[in-house]
Amino acid sequence: METKEKTKFTVKIGSALEVSGAFSLRGKDGKIIQTEEKMYLCRCGASNKKPFCDGEHRKIGFNQ
Repeated sequence: METKEKTKFTVKIGSALEVSGAFSLRGKDGKIIQTEEKMYLCRCGASNKKPFCDGEHRKIGFNQ
């Protein structure tokens, strides 16, 4: 019997949204942007690589 890993979302306080498990991220056009086992998505809005986190939250003092 095959066991599928569930997708897990973890809010990192003062940082990104960690997404792990078996998943693909699709853009608004429906095309797959990236498929990974773990990625970090921007929560602060300052990333220059949206939707991915690039660490800008440290520079702007994001703490939520």
